[in-house]
Amino acid sequence: MDCTTNEDYKNLRVRAWSDTKAIVHINGIFREIDRQRIECTPFKWCLQINYPIEFFNPLFKEMLIRWVGRNDCFVLKQTLVPFTVADVCIGLGLGVGGIDVTFDDELVGVVCQGFCSNSFTVKDVIRRIELLIENNIMNVDYVCRLYILLCFTVFYFPRHSKAITNMPFTCLDNIDNLYQYNWAKAVHTYVVNSLENALRMLKQCVIKDSLSLSSNVAVLQVRNLMYHSHFMLLEICLLYNYHFGYCMFISFGPLNFGINGWSK
Repeated sequence: MDCTTNEDYKNLRVRAWSDTKAIVHINGIFREIDRQRIECTPFKWCLQINYPIEFFNPLFKEMLIRWVGRNDCFVLKQTLVPFTVADVCIGLGLGVGGIDVTFDDELVGVVCQGFCSNSFTVKDVIRRIELLIENNIMNVDYVCRLYILLCFTVFYFPRHSKAITNMPFTCLDNIDNLYQYNWAKAVHTYVVNSLENALRMLKQCVIKDSLSLSSNVAVLQVRNLMYHSHFMLLEICLLYNYHFGYCMFISFGPLNFGINGWSK
């Protein structure tokens, strides 16, 4: 399917439901002891996000309308380009294999015990981390749990909701066991489900003009860069880059191949 000739999607706008400004803010106030503890977890690469990731929404539109769910791949000129768990592993530095990640419907686990209300938001988590650091409270494991929960909410598993719900709360009870879980598979499944839901709404004409992808769209952006020799949608990025004076710099992830985003 070619969106340049498909009138049904000509005016469609797709945007990412993800905002990493909170991660950048917390990274800027962390104590060295906090950093050292988080560096012992699978999510240590989030410490390298020094600037908010700016997502290239026109690319997501192209990828969405080229998505083939039954094969977990994108179609381009009669060629199927797969999106796999390995792509998440390479792009985000998350391990493959291990225990499946469980998403808790209720607010359970150690990380939720510090909140009095039945619901809390990203702002509540940020404020709690700030207070712990400002008062120099040496509950480093709790700070680490809150930070990872923040990363879950705004980066790995973002949701179209202000309240933090349905997250792997209990997985954070024992930080030393985080490497036992298959985080790459969890993110991959989350992205695939988001693409499937968005494409289904388009086909059912539920949404015609705009929609949001509630998933880790950063890995889609990185994945397009990693396989640009086979996935020629990169040409769209480069043309947009040239025309609007944008520059792309690559510095996120274990292979130094990820993205800090698009910025003027």
